[in-house]
Amino acid sequence: MSEPTIEDPNLVRRRDALQIGELDRQLATRVKAGQLRRLYRGFYTFTSDLEQLDTYAREQEIYRRQVLAAADNGEQDKAISHWSAAALHGLPLLDG
Repeated sequence: MSEPTIEDPNLVRRRDALQIGELDRQLATRVKAGQLRRLYRGFYTFTSDLEQLDTYAREQEIYRRQVLAAADNGEQDKAISHWSAAALHGLPLLDG
């Protein structure tokens, strides 16, 4: 059985970074420098494109990426529903 993979250019998988020679300490340094943000265990995202968004849109996009990362982690058979499904479809979520 192959591992599930969600293709999203904003997701940085630790396993992929390690395969191309990145070290854990380099990932940690990029997080400290604000270049990467940790989304989920083993998943990061670039922050450069988030900086141009207003606070609400940024939080929505970060949540969407967290949902993608969680869906890409572990078992293949997962259902995404409610708030998470709305975020993946780009629907606005209620604030608060």
